[in-house]
Amino acid sequence: MKKVYVAIIAILILIAGVAYNSYNRMQALNENIDSKLAQIETQLHQKSELIPALTDSIKEHAAHEEAAFAKVAEARAKLAEAKTVAELSAANYDLDYAVGRIVQLAETYPELKADEAYNAVKAELEKANEKLEASRMDYNAYVQKMNTRIQSMPDSIFAGPLGYYNKEYFKEVAGSQNLPEINY
Repeated sequence: MKKVYVAIIAILILIAGVAYNSYNRMQALNENIDSKLAQIETQLHQKSELIPALTDSIKEHAAHEEAAFAKVAEARAKLAEAKTVAELSAANYDLDYAVGRIVQLAETYPELKADEAYNAVKAELEKANEKLEASRMDYNAYVQKMNTRIQSMPDSIFAGPLGYYNKEYFKEVAGSQNLPEINY
């Protein structure tokens, strides 16, 4: 009879140990995901802050294109209001599309293409987009690790009860391949 109790206690300790390890691994991944998402949000904010300088330099030469500038302002506002990963991704797409349209517009003005301030802002925007893409890839790599862990044994047994569920990828929005081409 004592052997049965000892065996039950040993099994319970083993289960508790596995649950404890599962929790710690998932918590570490969750923290990394939150950190990577914060980096994306910061880079989106920095990118958004570059847009007024770009639009101002273009407005000097193409002030009559108010509809294009209004789309950029709308896209920036949508980005500022985005809360979820899907909303951030969609808002980033909308901003890229609107900025691409005004940059295409700017390319029709030879004096603007020669403007140093305009070219400097475009170069900064390119760097911001490169950093954002690298952060998006880092974020998605951690999301993949977390989602794989949640779906793998023994973590799949403990994930739900411990409050861990699949995370959402920062995806390319459908149609993002059709963005206006921006030649920086």
